[in-house]
Amino acid sequence: MQLLYNNGVDIVLSGHDHDWELFEPMNPDQAADARGFRLFVVGSGGRDLTPFGTPHPRSVFRNSENYGALRIEMQENGYEWQFVSISNAVIQGGAGTCVP
Repeated sequence: MQLLYNNGVDIVLSGHDHDWELFEPMNPDQAADARGFRLFVVGSGGRDLTPFGTPHPRSVFRNSENYGALRIEMQENGYEWQFVSISNAVIQGGAGTCVP
């Protein structure tokens, strides 16, 4: 994560956790940081969904009740994202900026 942070990565995508979770921008020490990366954990596409334990301090949205996928549209200086359920309902969405 330090290498990603040092090189100005804005978005980190992760999977496998059998749920959907979004984190506010943070640095490798997991402290809030406006110039840090936003982490998306998207593991809600197949196997059984897993209930959450104690929330991480940087977690801003969690869902272990809906199967779905992350849709990201990259733009010149940012991105828009949506977590979309298998019934095509938008569960959560937002936008972020990318630092040049």
